[in-house]
Amino acid sequence: MLIGSETLNRPYVQYEICKSIQRGNAVIGVHINEIKDMRTLMTAPKGNTHTVIGYYDDKSPAYFDSICDGIYDYITQNGYANMGTWIESAIKKHNK
Repeated sequence: MLIGSETLNRPYVQYEICKSIQRGNAVIGVHINEIKDMRTLMTAPKGNTHTVIGYYDDKSPAYFDSICDGIYDYITQNGYANMGTWIESAIKKHNK
């Protein structure tokens, strides 16, 4: 999941994350806020990963940063070179 400044607040994104977790899939978050927009050459604010993306059966909130298998920063953690490692690590947590 690429995390922009508003990504986790979008209902469809929240729905897809919840469905993915229900299927037992690994989920990681990758901040992309420091990547410059091609048109304006500006960056966006960092997205808040402590965002409610759904609710458990007991109606308690499910926060993205609590349910995901890792949160990374594409620029500062060299996502170009490390994305595969991040994905493999998350997959291993789910025995897949």
